[in-house]
Amino acid sequence: MLNRAIESIQRLRKVVATPIIVVNGKSFDADVLDSLYARDDVRVIYIETASAGAAITYGRRAVEDEFFMYLDDDDELVSGGIDSLLTDYAGQANWDVLIANGNRHSAAGICPWIEHMERHASDPLAGLVTENWLSPGNSVFRTETINSESLRVDRDHHEWTYIAYHLLFEQRRIEFVDRIVAIYNDTSESMSKRTLHEPEELRLLEDLLEDERLSPDMRRAIEDKYRNLLHITAERYRLAGHTMSAWHYHLRSLRPPYTLRYIAFTRRLLGVR
Repeated sequence: MLNRAIESIQRLRKVVATPIIVVNGKSFDADVLDSLYARDDVRVIYIETASAGAAITYGRRAVEDEFFMYLDDDDELVSGGIDSLLTDYAGQANWDVLIANGNRHSAAGICPWIEHMERHASDPLAGLVTENWLSPGNSVFRTETINSESLRVDRDHHEWTYIAYHLLFEQRRIEFVDRIVAIYNDTSESMSKRTLHEPEELRLLEDLLEDERLSPDMRRAIEDKYRNLLHITAERYRLAGHTMSAWHYHLRSLRPPYTLRYIAFTRRLLGVR
């Protein structure tokens, strides 16, 4: 998969791109790493910290060109996608981040990575509540205005959603272009399928609710999402037979004015129909 991702970068023709590969932590294939070090067409950075968030920051520090982007090792760029995008937009100075689109490939078929591009273009902050539009593969950053501090994160799940919020809080200029530039391959190793992904989303929403830069409308929208996720988490623990954990998340979801919305779930936890 990593070789496929690198090859998709090297197929670019109208722009020159250098793959910077960040290997993080001790869980890696030594033979693969040695083969990467032996290549003269890629740059390799190794960091001891096993952290996706740290890899984002270290990768940015290695950038020397005018624009940069990220790509996960199990995904790939579409031939001609980024070439066309930068050919049309590189000369325009009115953006800090370009957001394009991609296709998700899974056993269920092919579907757009971003489903509501027009909605995000009209209100990017509100759009983040329902769909994260910032991801590796579909986003191009301007090096002059997006430094490593803008991309610093202290988390390894939902890190791109966190970055998206803070780019908007910092009033970075986001341009949305509905073009397919990447293929997202749905794999079993995806971070979103790991057990920590859901609790970490709760932590992200808790952190956002503490941010004073949220407007009242956005705070209500994020609070709604937070309480609903608590409810969903309680149900998943109930179905898995972890009753105490289910009660923990259920009771947290009942904070006024959400009590009436989720109180009926108490009957399921009590085994009452």
